[in-house]
Amino acid sequence: MATIPTPLTGQYASIAFGEGAVWVTSGQADGVVYRVDPAANRVTAAIGVPGGAFGIVVAAGTVWVTQYLPEADPGIVARIDARSNRLRSPVEVPNMPGMIRYGLDAVWVTSRFTVSRIDPHSGVVTQPLHRVGDIRAVGAGSLWGTFADSEGDFGVQRIDPGIGRVVATIRIRCCAVMAFGLGTLWLAGLEEPTVTPGGNEPARPKPPRLYRIDPATNRVLRRPVPLPGGAPTALAIGDGAVWVAEQDGKTLTRFNLIP
Repeated sequence: MATIPTPLTGQYASIAFGEGAVWVTSGQADGVVYRVDPAANRVTAAIGVPGGAFGIVVAAGTVWVTQYLPEADPGIVARIDARSNRLRSPVEVPNMPGMIRYGLDAVWVTSRFTVSRIDPHSGVVTQPLHRVGDIRAVGAGSLWGTFADSEGDFGVQRIDPGIGRVVATIRIRCCAVMAFGLGTLWLAGLEEPTVTPGGNEPARPKPPRLYRIDPATNRVLRRPVPLPGGAPTALAIGDGAVWVAEQDGKTLTRFNLIP
C-alpha cells in the first residue's frame, strides 16, 4: 500500500487509470488534474483545467474531464491530450454533467436529466439514455449505477446499454463509488445506516469498506475489506491495483491485488 499526496483534491475528486498513469481531479472549481506515475508513486504533472475538474476517464489517448459550471446549458467536458498534457477543444453535453465513465467503446456522461454517449474518437455526442438515473461503472457488457427511490429500491443497478433499461438490481446498502476492473465490479463507501429496531434513530454507520460484485451471479464476493481513511470519494482499477481517494482530500490509497 502507498499514499501519494495530492494537496488540492476536494470532496468531489475522481480517479482514472490509462496511458500508463493514474489521473486525479481536484474535485472543485479551481480545476486541476494530477498525473501520477504508478511506478514511482509520485505526481509528475499538475494540469490546470479552467472551469473546474470533477469526473474523469481516459479513452482514445485523451483524458476526459467533466466541469460543473453554474450555467445549466451547455454542459462542458474538457479534454486533455495524454501525451502532451495539453488541453484540447471541449465537448458540449446537456445540462450540468457530473459522473463520466468509459467502456463499450463509448464515453458515458451523467447529466442532470439524462445520460449521454460520446464517441471517444470523434467527440460526437450520440444515443442519450433518458430512463437511466446514472452510470457509475461500465463492464461485462453492462452499465452499472445506483438508484434509491424508496427503501425497497435501494441498491446497485445493472443496465443493458442497447435498450437503456435496468435488467438486475443488487440489494446492497452501499456504495456510491464504484469501478469495473479485473473481471469484477468494485464498490467503496460507507454502508447506509438502518433504523435500529424499536427506535427512530438510525444505527451507527460502519467504517468504510471495499466490496466486489461478481457479474456472472450479481452477488457480493467474499468479505468486504475495511478502508484505512475517511469516506471514499473516488475509485479506479489499474496496474494490478485498486486506487481509492478519500474524503480527507489529501491522500490516495493503493491496494495491491494478490494473484
